[in-house]
Amino acid sequence: MTTVVQWVRSGLSFGLLLSAILYSGCSMIYRTPPGQAPIIPNGSLVTAYVQTLQYMPGNSLKRLYLEVLTSKPLRPGLPSLIAPGQTLWANTRLEIALELLGQTIRAVARLVGDERGQQLWIDQIEVLTP
Repeated sequence: MTTVVQWVRSGLSFGLLLSAILYSGCSMIYRTPPGQAPIIPNGSLVTAYVQTLQYMPGNSLKRLYLEVLTSKPLRPGLPSLIAPGQTLWANTRLEIALELLGQTIRAVARLVGDERGQQLWIDQIEVLTP
């Protein structure tokens, strides 16, 4: 690492040295990434086929791998960020039975997170096929 004394001995003028220090400090300010933006408020009423069901050990989290059949906004003015035809993982903390596997369900789904990552959470699950 070069010290200020070494820079001065190498013939670098003090003004140029000061400019380099100030410029490097300013450029660091501009290189700082902006804050992460959260996902816009959303909600969907989805109909989906449950392909896989996982119980996470040590907590009440369950994960379902869903094939989305239909999706519509939960209420007017609230966007639906889930499209029919998608297959995706959804999380829930609801008490659900293993018999949900292979069933078609209707549920309220919300995508949460920010630019770094998102998760789909579902609740109000209703089984449509016996």
